[in-house]
Amino acid sequence: MTYTIKNEYLQVSLDSKGAEMTSLVDKAGINYLWTADPKHWARHAPVLFPVVGKLKNNRYTYRQKEYSLGQHGFARDLEFEALSNFNSSVEFLLKSSPYTKEKFPFDFELSIRYALEKNKIHIFYNVRNKDTLAMLFSIGAHPGFRCPLYDNESIKDYYIQFNKSETAYIMLLNHETGLFERETALLLKDEDKIFLDQTTFEHDALVFKGLRSTQATIKSPKNQHSVTVGFEGFPYLGLWSKPGAPFVCIEPWFGHADFKDSDGNFESKEGLISLKPLQSFECSFFIQLDS
Repeated sequence: MTYTIKNEYLQVSLDSKGAEMTSLVDKAGINYLWTADPKHWARHAPVLFPVVGKLKNNRYTYRQKEYSLGQHGFARDLEFEALSNFNSSVEFLLKSSPYTKEKFPFDFELSIRYALEKNKIHIFYNVRNKDTLAMLFSIGAHPGFRCPLYDNESIKDYYIQFNKSETAYIMLLNHETGLFERETALLLKDEDKIFLDQTTFEHDALVFKGLRSTQATIKSPKNQHSVTVGFEGFPYLGLWSKPGAPFVCIEPWFGHADFKDSDGNFESKEGLISLKPLQSFECSFFIQLDS
């Protein structure tokens, strides 16, 4: 089911399947969110839970039992319940079920709230452990933004700017396996901009760990429009597109894909959150449109 929230600055459509934004429109009527054209990528802004990225062989072992779980988990493909729907906010809920427990052996509740504040949309994640054991999980966002915005532009007219200068390494991702190498590569040296072109993502996503910055903005000198993602508190940030596709994703993450030499033991997987029984984990990020 589709839900719409709006104020005088923004109008946002959301689908209860996956609790996913499907459009993000400013007051001039420009939709900044990727259109989910299946020619390139058939999603808009999926929620990644209970894992971020790919598991080696799409499998993991927990307490000597093996589970199968696809890339980025199952939340993005499941129907959420709408808990509330007001003019400028909406909240969705996903509960564990026999289906989820076949893939992820914990009882949980995941609520996602979208709330507008002027030209920003805030996205709040709340994970509640309803189990008797500590729950291990990752969570992240994957919003895609149209880039370029206009037909007479190309991706080479755009860049991503961080709000602080960075000397930053990327975690090297193997495009064929979707798994990380143990090596890293220097991408930024006291710089705050990544200039985009058709080769920027030829080796898959650019994944950063522990950036100083808390915001990343897609900009172009050819127009006055920009989109900023604020990701304070998130330990990882992914930037991604498919070469030649007219979109760019800015992805705040708690967690990441397996390393290529992973032994599949979930309890030793890097980047997982351990949440005690009956406790909650909360995080949030925002998307801001400017013109």
